[in-house]
Amino acid sequence: MSRARSSAVRGAAFVLLIVAVATSTPIPTPVSAQEPAVLFGASARPRGDQTPRQAVEALENEIGRQLAIVRVYKRWTDPFPTPYDRWLRNSGHTLLLSVSPVWPNGSHIRWANIALAAPGSAIYDRIVSWADRIKAFGALIYFVFDHEPETANPKYVGTPSDFVDAWRKVVEIFRERGANNARFVLTLTAHTFARTDGRSASAWYPGDAYVDAIGADGYNFFGCRPNTGQSWRSFAQIFEPVREFGLSHASKPLMIPEWGSVEDPATPGRKAQWISDARSTLESPDWSQFKAVLYYHSQSSTPPRCDFWADTSSSALGAFAAMGADPYFSGVGPPVIDSVTPTRGVAGTHVAITGANFVAVQSVAFGSVSASFLVVDRNHIEATVPQGAVAGPIHVTTPAGSSASSLRFSVVHPRAVSLQLGKHLVARGSLVVQDGFAECVSQALVKIKWKRPTRHWRLAALTLTRSDGSFRAHLPDRPGRYRAFLAQTTLTSGDVCGRARSPSERHAG
Repeated sequence: MSRARSSAVRGAAFVLLIVAVATSTPIPTPVSAQEPAVLFGASARPRGDQTPRQAVEALENEIGRQLAIVRVYKRWTDPFPTPYDRWLRNSGHTLLLSVSPVWPNGSHIRWANIALAAPGSAIYDRIVSWADRIKAFGALIYFVFDHEPETANPKYVGTPSDFVDAWRKVVEIFRERGANNARFVLTLTAHTFARTDGRSASAWYPGDAYVDAIGADGYNFFGCRPNTGQSWRSFAQIFEPVREFGLSHASKPLMIPEWGSVEDPATPGRKAQWISDARSTLESPDWSQFKAVLYYHSQSSTPPRCDFWADTSSSALGAFAAMGADPYFSGVGPPVIDSVTPTRGVAGTHVAITGANFVAVQSVAFGSVSASFLVVDRNHIEATVPQGAVAGPIHVTTPAGSSASSLRFSVVHPRAVSLQLGKHLVARGSLVVQDGFAECVSQALVKIKWKRPTRHWRLAALTLTRSDGSFRAHLPDRPGRYRAFLAQTTLTSGDVCGRARSPSERHAG
């Protein structure tokens, strides 16, 4: 995309969002458990009076699936996270966050000034602020610093070498601040990877130690934009130079944060075939390094208007929906649960679930009871033991399937016991299970203990509770203090009946 288009997009962060939908969007038949390859996303510009979320939901209703990755555009001083950012995180979607170093007045910060920024300066403090906010966000974020830098006017921003220094400075500060949930995606135009001069992709590359993934934006403009190329170009032609560049950095996944095509007015269905061919290309073994594609479901923001919308025709939309329904583009297989910490707890306990493929998580359940949860990243979920839960496996469900923990989570059911002393030293009391779990009420062993001043507690009597939790026992008529005690017990189901102890009662004798 042109720099003018990029700047306009960045200035309106809410306009272009590559989103995975909320549970209100229909979910297709779960994909198979074949080896996954590509995260499938799309950017949805609001139409008419749509909100960004409504625009995303509209697209996802059209294609019948939930998108797996979200792209959010921000400027240097934009707020983050917004309520929308949090909604994306809390609904289990990964963000691809682009931040442009542009001040509110539209002026671009020179890369050399970023590279040389000293602690306490406005630029340095802003980088620290981004790092701290992303760290606090908690979830995995693919972070793009100043995407498509080569389209900027060097007069105002600097040289490729300046960009590399600025990029490294940003990465170093993020690492120093502990923002380990950020993955750094260098994003250039696809055309740049085909250049062989001093502004080729290699000139902009900060080095493998500073890059987690390599991104490229590319389009089939086909006559829409003068001086950009008037011929029809396939997906493979556009991104082949990117694939070849990736071979020299084989440990780095390749991503396509923006891609799209216009229609050919003279050949109906040609765009649909273009999308289908892109799907086939990405599924070929030579293209297995590509791990994410995010379609630009929008119209270019600067004249001439190029219509990249996925639904410019029913055939194009059908091809795009078919690509999204292909299991290869799930980006993940079924979820896998490796560990649960802790392995027991009362309702309200926070439980850390680790594993893999926690993408677009639809539900987390303790046994058959749904729990509230937060997806930290694709390998970590934080869940809360729900009221009414009983012992059993923890289940995680995504569009790709469902899995259960190999170990049963033991729910602890808190209990409270009372004690009253009557005439002839008859002890009465009642056992209550605070979360209503009846199995911890009946036939519970109650120890009634007695002690004199300065002496230890001794067993005075044993009794069992009735079905309603009440109990009664005759005690030796001795002066001193008495109390009822129940030890923690584990049932065959794995449920844990909590320990309980009554306040002591004094008997004068």
